Amino acid sequence: MPTTTPVDQVRLVDFTDAEPQTGMGFNSATLVFPGTALTFSPGSPDPAETGQVVAAHATIINSHEELMDRIGVSVAASGRYGLASASAKVDFSKTTGFNSSSTFVLAEASVRNPIVRGKDFRLTGTASQLLTAVNLDGFKTAFGDSFVRGIKSGGEFFAVFRLTSLKQQTQQQLASTLTAEINGLIGAGSFSGAFNTAQQSENDRAEVEISFYQAAGSGITSSITLDVNDILTRLKNFPAIAHDNPFPFKAEIATYDTIPIPIPPPVEIEDFIFSMSQDEKKKLDYVKRKNDVDLALQHAEYFDDLPSPTDLGADSEVYTQLINAVMSHQVRLAKGQFPTPEIFDPAKVGLTEPIPRQFKRKVGILAAANTWAAKTPMPATRGTLGLAAASNGKLYAIGGDANFTIVATVAEYDPSTNTWSAAAPMPFPLSGHGVAAAGNGKVYAIGGSSGEDNTSAVAEYDPVTNAWTTKAFMPTPRGGLGVAAAKNGKIYAVGGNGNDHPGILNDVEEYDPATNKWTRKAPMPTARFLFGLAAAGNGKLYAVGGVDSNIHTVGVVEEYDPATNSWATKAPMLTPRSNLGLAAASNGKLYAVGGAGGLDVVEEYDPATNRWASKTPMPTARFQFGFAAASNGRLYAAGGLSAVNDTRIATLEEYTP
Repeated sequence: MPTTTPVDQVRLVDFTDAEPQTGMGFNSATLVFPGTALTFSPGSPDPAETGQVVAAHATIINSHEELMDRIGVSVAASGRYGLASASAKVDFSKTTGFNSSSTFVLAEASVRNPIVRGKDFRLTGTASQLLTAVNLDGFKTAFGDSFVRGIKSGGEFFAVFRLTSLKQQTQQQLASTLTAEINGLIGAGSFSGAFNTAQQSENDRAEVEISFYQAAGSGITSSITLDVNDILTRLKNFPAIAHDNPFPFKAEIATYDTIPIPIPPPVEIEDFIFSMSQDEKKKLDYVKRKNDVDLALQHAEYFDDLPSPTDLGADSEVYTQLINAVMSHQVRLAKGQFPTPEIFDPAKVGLTEPIPRQFKRKVGILAAANTWAAKTPMPATRGTLGLAAASNGKLYAIGGDANFTIVATVAEYDPSTNTWSAAAPMPFPLSGHGVAAAGNGKVYAIGGSSGEDNTSAVAEYDPVTNAWTTKAFMPTPRGGLGVAAAKNGKIYAVGGNGNDHPGILNDVEEYDPATNKWTRKAPMPTARFLFGLAAAGNGKLYAVGGVDSNIHTVGVVEEYDPATNSWATKAPMLTPRSNLGLAAASNGKLYAVGGAGGLDVVEEYDPATNRWASKTPMPTARFQFGFAAASNGRLYAAGGLSAVNDTRIATLEEYTP
């Protein structure tokens, strides 16, 4: 247990949201500024302080605890019994995304202006009446055990640079260069040059993300900026900024010297500080673990042998619940809502901590961006198949046409071992169908043809049990349709060709796996079939290319927003085509690959900029193949018909965006 520290007669405390004024009372037990017991005469700056005190420094940060300490957030000095907590700094620390894989550089500047104190303090009439009546408890409730004697102003500036690269050596070099430039050991612009060099390397990638906190300034001197050079300029000019537009950051607190004010018993103070300290350690640990998990989810390419995205997502959600729970416990602790102070226990709120995961960083050089690699072929040749990437990290090649025979065959591919294995076949053979992996961990095969006519069939596959279940058929029979699972948990069947004239459709139907029901939605503006459909990370669906109702191959791109049930036209593909593969990668981009006639074309679409760009062609030109984005960040093209006599193939190729 920590040793109880008596309340000092005079001390400085951080400002809270209350923004205390000179003369206000202060309760050392609750950290509240209740009422004003004193009047005073205006003071002037302390003549003993002759000018500003300025400190600036940059350093590499190795833990979240070190970051919290560097920015001056003290667990022992927060809550009910200590000093006021710096909530804005705590919020700032959470925005840095601190994790175990990136390298973090903290740049800091601190400016202290001379303190301004009041003078000639006198009791107000109400305060005097309480003391005359010897109502010490009433006085403490109304005015606390201390008062604000003066205000100290100045400014603080913290910038955290998060550096991430495929090569840890590059991370460390960039961090050292940035630290040296901030500390004035090397010339300006050194970091920008080193960062640009890393960005241009064929076998490396680097990114820098900036979070900053500023207290002082006004107008342009306090404007938001996330540019490295702007941050460095702001750091250099900060003393002048804090002088011209200071920020009140500390209150000088003095006790009511002539009044014996009772404080909480020493043992209770000791237990509170210990409990709050333990809670803070737990919270920081949960935040770091969540950041580690989230980085693995967002950048699977940095790691080997990752758990499935479903498992990682579940861990992230539990850590979020734990963080919220421990913060709620700290609030109750700070407000004295427990009979005696106690440490946070997850079991008391119905939570279980996930088993900590050890993430294995990749060793050596990763596959270069925008490259293709041959992988183990499928066990048998197939065209017009579906390929779905499930949440367990595996891919499933489903149905299709094997030498003019429609099959129910399903094969499972494991990217981590580059091996195929047989999975349970579908309840019925399908060709020209759509497939999608939903957020519930299941895979769905929808529509297509089992013979002469198109079907409404829907089958659900559970990778855990290796079993298929027939589900509610979709309202409109069709083949050559687009199927995609959106972030809202629903599956969308779009367009295709039906059994009646006119056969080319623009119908959109939504399937809810939770209720096993279908609902009609706003039709696609351009009726078509043999097109690509994919759900992007922004929550929207994109219908790309295909054959329209005039039997013309088109490059049309249309975006569907499930939230508003509306469509919007976007920039068309560079190369109009049908029977293509379309998938959304983890980088937020969409990739349109191959197409009718045995094309090898690869084009990248960025929803954020609404622009297309040509990429490295696929080694095997093909169409009517399976295409999907796996949880490892790679894209896979499986089977299909090649450019050589429309031959059905088993070729599997992997693309690194």
